[in-house]
Amino acid sequence: MSSPTITWKINTMERQLSDGLITIVHYGVNISDGTISIDSVGTVGLERSDEFTAYESVSEDQAIGWVKAKVDVDA
Repeated sequence: MSSPTITWKINTMERQLSDGLITIVHYGVNISDGTISIDSVGTVGLERSDEFTAYESVSEDQAIGWVKAKVDVDA
């Protein structure tokens, strides 16, 4: 059996309109080994950090990094 392929994506993000602070990220993850495919969705809450990035400037890769830091990706 081959190693599974894991694909992360950001479905949507919620933000404060006053300053663009992203407070909630809704994400999806797909795991597939070529025969079986499993989809899962989740939500994580974020807090303001010293490295604040406004909503308009956030890339999907950056948001996925935030999600992965909040969830147990090895579980």
